[in-house]
Amino acid sequence: MRLIPPSPQNNRPVRLRVVRTTSNSTYFIKANQLRFCIHERGHADNPVILMIGGLGWQMTIWPDALLNGLVEQGFRVICFDNRDIGLTDKIHSRRLFNTRLAFVKAQSKLHVEANYTLYDMATDTSELIKMLGLRRVHVVGMDMGGGIGQILAATQPHQVASLTLIGTSTNDPQLPLPDMRLLRLINQSAPPAHRQEAVVERWMEFWHMVRSPRYPVDTQALHQLLVHNFKRSYCPEGALRQLQAIIATGTLRRLIPRIQCPTLILHGEKDKLVHPLGGKDLQRHIKGSRLRVLIGMGHDLPPALCPQLIDHITENATYGTTE
Repeated sequence: MRLIPPSPQNNRPVRLRVVRTTSNSTYFIKANQLRFCIHERGHADNPVILMIGGLGWQMTIWPDALLNGLVEQGFRVICFDNRDIGLTDKIHSRRLFNTRLAFVKAQSKLHVEANYTLYDMATDTSELIKMLGLRRVHVVGMDMGGGIGQILAATQPHQVASLTLIGTSTNDPQLPLPDMRLLRLINQSAPPAHRQEAVVERWMEFWHMVRSPRYPVDTQALHQLLVHNFKRSYCPEGALRQLQAIIATGTLRRLIPRIQCPTLILHGEKDKLVHPLGGKDLQRHIKGSRLRVLIGMGHDLPPALCPQLIDHITENATYGTTE
C-alpha cells in the first residue's frame, strides 16, 4: 500500500498527446435489449477510456475537470447511464424485494434475490463495447461501477486493456458496511421525500457526508448539478434495484483472480461509503494490482483532486494496449 499525499509533484502529466479536433456528443445505443444514453468527448482515433458510474449515478456526476483532463492526455472518453438510471431504459418489474432482509441474508451467506445482478450490468457494458465498434478499452469504474468493471475484466479479458478501480471493493459481505446513515439516505422512499426540494436536500446531505475533507467543494455548483440531475431523471426505484443488485451479486473474491490486465486501485483514506479495507481486499485478490490510498479523499471526485486522478489513470493505461 502506498499513501499519496496531495503535492505538486503528483500533478505532473504522465503522458501528453497532441489532441486533434475533439467531439462532444450525447446519443443513444441499443444493447442487451436496452437503450443506453451515451456521452463521449475526444478524438475518435484516440484510445478509449470507458467510465462506469456508481450506485444511483447519472453520468453527469463525472466532473468535467476529470473527463476533459483525460481528453487532454489523448483519450477518447465515453460515459453512459447504467440501466435503471438517468436517460437509459428502466427495468419495468413488479418483483419487489426487501433491502434490509437482503442485507441480513448476504451477511449470513444466503441466496439473495433481485431483479438483476452486477453480472447482468457487466453484460450490458460488454454489449455496449461491441455496439460502439470497439475492441479493447481502458475501464475506469467507481463504486458499483468498480464491481461491474471487475466482472467485465475477469469474464471478457479481450475487451479490457487496463482497469482502474476507484472507491470500490470485492463486494464481500464480510467487509465493513457503509455508514448506516448513508444507506438510509439512499433508501428513503416516503412520498414527501420525492419532491424536488426534499430530494436535492437529501442528495446534498449525502454528498456532504461522503465528501473529501481535504478538498473543498463549491456547494452552489453542487446544488445546481443536483437540481439538474433531478430534472434530467429521477428514478429512486431504479437506484433501489441497483442497490439490491449489488447485494445479490455477492463476493467477487473467487472471480477476480482471473483478471490479467494492468489494474490500479485508488481509494480514499476518508471514504465513509466503501471502507478503505475494500481497496486492500482488492489488492490481495487481483494478482499484480497496485493500490494507491489517497490522503484526504472521501467518496467523491472534487475538481481539485482530478489532476491526481488523471495522472494515475493515464499511467495505468500506459501499461495496457488497445487495438
